[in-house]
Amino acid sequence: MKPEPKADDWLSEALLALGPQDPTILTNVLIQLAIHDYQNGNDYLNIEDTLHSIDIGDDGSWRNYQMSNVLNVDWTSSQVTVDRFGQRFPIGDGWTLTRRSICRDSPARIKTLLLEGVARDPGWGDNFIGLERETADGVTLWMSDTKAEILDHLQAIRAIDKLCESLDTVQVLINGFGLGMIAAAALSHPKVSRVDVVEIDPTLIHAMSQFWDDPRLHVHEGDAYTINLPGRWDYAWHDIWPDISDLNVPQMDALLNKYRGRVTAQGCWEENNCRDATKWRNQ
Repeated sequence: MKPEPKADDWLSEALLALGPQDPTILTNVLIQLAIHDYQNGNDYLNIEDTLHSIDIGDDGSWRNYQMSNVLNVDWTSSQVTVDRFGQRFPIGDGWTLTRRSICRDSPARIKTLLLEGVARDPGWGDNFIGLERETADGVTLWMSDTKAEILDHLQAIRAIDKLCESLDTVQVLINGFGLGMIAAAALSHPKVSRVDVVEIDPTLIHAMSQFWDDPRLHVHEGDAYTINLPGRWDYAWHDIWPDISDLNVPQMDALLNKYRGRVTAQGCWEENNCRDATKWRNQ
């Protein structure tokens, strides 16, 4: 078994590259990234490769899926508050839409974003949209439209694209509304005749529905595991987990089994990484 990587010269270089942030927080982040890199079979973490490896296409086509280009949010509204990290638009019950640049972000939020795999690149990091939830346990970033998040959803985006190339009409089921990235990607196709979204949080449904005006979109309040929607779909995408964890795997299997036979194809957010985490736990 390989020795665990040590935080030595590369860590010092990485801290310098990241700029004047809290060194304790950044050291924690980078050590966790190094361990993740090691567990995936690499000897050492190359910080530059990690921070700039997310590449969906130099032609900028990935921007088609940025919710900042889709959601009709009035950022000049009196509801919007401004701080040194960006803008915040509360939408109820602890949910907040944010518009910010990672380059201006706080050390704590940079930690979260780095662990999400977001590169610190001002060329595309400016003004990304985030959906946050604040509870007694703190603030959780549920979804964003950064390159990293779009990369996590490319499986669904490309599957829907492929179905639209081969079928006259396509129907899509989405478990978990979030920012609506997959709904937006699906509705961008004229061949998509219907998108059903299952969302358990009524506040999020009410808040996010104000930004949509497409008769093909049907949002249903309910629990993804127990709701009984009639019909069949050409594609189903399940995305109801805030974190990558092996504990998600039984829930993923439950949803995949529930819709097997009623969909042509389906997938789960970060399924492969969650299953890999299970293998690591069992070793």
